[in-house]
Amino acid sequence: MQQHGGSYSQLESNNGASLTRRGWWWWEIRAATVTVLCTVMVVALLSKLDGLALEAWSLAIQPNALISIFTTLGKSSMMVAITACLGQLKWRHFYTGERPLRNMQVFDEASRGPWGAFVFFGKIRSPAYTALLLSLITILALGIDPSTQQVLKFSNREVKLKGVTAELGVADVYVSEGRPKWASNWTFQDKMSKDFNLNHALAKVAYLNGMFGRVPSPTFHCPSSASRCSWPVVTTMGLCSTFTNLTGTLAPTCDMSEDKRNGTCWINFPNANFKLDAGPVDFKWDLPYNRTWENVDGLTFFSSGISREFDSIGGTFASFSVAQSDGPWKPDGGRVHLYQSRFYWCQQTFTNVQSNSDVLNTTTSPTTVPLKPLRQKTNFPTSPIFAKDPPEFYTALTYSAEDDSQREYTMIEAISQEIFQAFSEVLYVRSMAVELDQTGAAAMYSDSALRMGLNTLLPFDDYLANTDIEKLSSNIAATVSTQMRAKDPGDNANLTLIPGDVFINEAYIQVHWPWLTLFLVETLMTTGLLAITIMMTKDEPLYKSSALALLKHRIPGWEEDGSSSKVSVKRGSQVVDCEVEVQQSVRDVRDTEKRLKDSARDVLVQCERGSAGETIVNTRTRAQE
Repeated sequence: MQQHGGSYSQLESNNGASLTRRGWWWWEIRAATVTVLCTVMVVALLSKLDGLALEAWSLAIQPNALISIFTTLGKSSMMVAITACLGQLKWRHFYTGERPLRNMQVFDEASRGPWGAFVFFGKIRSPAYTALLLSLITILALGIDPSTQQVLKFSNREVKLKGVTAELGVADVYVSEGRPKWASNWTFQDKMSKDFNLNHALAKVAYLNGMFGRVPSPTFHCPSSASRCSWPVVTTMGLCSTFTNLTGTLAPTCDMSEDKRNGTCWINFPNANFKLDAGPVDFKWDLPYNRTWENVDGLTFFSSGISREFDSIGGTFASFSVAQSDGPWKPDGGRVHLYQSRFYWCQQTFTNVQSNSDVLNTTTSPTTVPLKPLRQKTNFPTSPIFAKDPPEFYTALTYSAEDDSQREYTMIEAISQEIFQAFSEVLYVRSMAVELDQTGAAAMYSDSALRMGLNTLLPFDDYLANTDIEKLSSNIAATVSTQMRAKDPGDNANLTLIPGDVFINEAYIQVHWPWLTLFLVETLMTTGLLAITIMMTKDEPLYKSSALALLKHRIPGWEEDGSSSKVSVKRGSQVVDCEVEVQQSVRDVRDTEKRLKDSARDVLVQCERGSAGETIVNTRTRAQE
């Protein structure tokens, strides 16, 4: 085996202190510090951005762009330290043992970018774990930009507006718009114009619409910019209903002629007080054309009515009773459907009431508690023009919930009467048809109409006979309740408005922290490996990635034809000439990178420290083994 030795040039002699001050790792440490600072800035910025409303971002530059600036600067300074570490570990690679000369090129390419770092894994077989980790960092650095682009996500969320409230009507006191407050200075003409106002008619129209399923909404206000408005708990006075199917529990009582060709039947429903109405629910017949029950199929009828009742302080509540035949009916047999709905004043509690600017969600069923009467108080006007008014116009009825006497509700006595009077005029229905056999036509009898002057309006018999009575009753109660909770349109002149929460949709910044993991790990590994490299190479010449070191130390034994030339190197204020061996091919062809790699394939190199601290380069050729 041929051994060749080259001595360490004297260019660096007696300048160790200067190297420590100016040529040590300060530049790389500064670069690593910049990387750490950029990482800290990114983390701090993301912490501030996480959950921030996009409209609260006041800078002209967008958050993503600012993050990109810091990560790009951090990655660039990171590569400065990595390149220097790989360059220095290249020399350590040859100090720790005899290595192929081509490894010097492999190290060089690994410090230049991801592809060289990838090739490094396949070509370096001797233990170089620190360099391998640095190469891995170089490869993984390709993912920093894409991953940090995923850190920020812009989403929408619902937030509560501060200083802005919604409004919803409730009935603590119910004074009808049709009964405005009187004034002591009214004239008789003032009183007449106020007594006969349009609000009476509007209230009745609302009741009719509700019976047909068009239940109005309470008064509410939700800003148009809001995504929704919310009232966690809403408590109000209202009208409640309970429905009972009495079919099979009662039978009609009939009063008929001897030949049974005509008669009247009625049903006495329980808990009904008919002081003000026509009597129990009934129906009557008169067989036409001298027909008898033997030659008719029977009767088809629908009969209904409202019975009003009174509590201990004069308040009105009511029962709505219905009798309806189930197919043709005859006095000696036939099924009769019997239904009854009870209407009573109650406290209604709604939870989680929602709305947008146009629609109030009224699908939630309230929790209801019946009201108990507390007291009444009449405040009759002293002016003589009111002398003949009924006292109930000026009598306030006070109630409280049966389970909570602390909260009180008030309504005018006349209003509770007028509401059920309006429904009794519409729901008093008598409809009957005699179904003849196939030899004759059917004869009809009906008096189901609401009479207004000379007009017959709104025949309800057909509608009621084919509708869901339970749903109808529920709609009546809901309509009265919403009229009590509404004004313009609505019927409560003393409406109470309660505040609600207003929510809007806003764009905000959401930080996905896992996408920052790569940048954080790269920063920590770069800083740690820089420290390890400094410690590992502290007793070796500090060449890093310098190309001048290869000119400074000729590699003996690696030439086919050599010539020498002098190179002037400036060191401080002195210019020193050093002799450099220049390789020249024996053939008159141009040297290429590939030729250099091929010629270096079988050359093994090891660096040693001489007794004076100089670097000695030893080489040998594989072929000589």
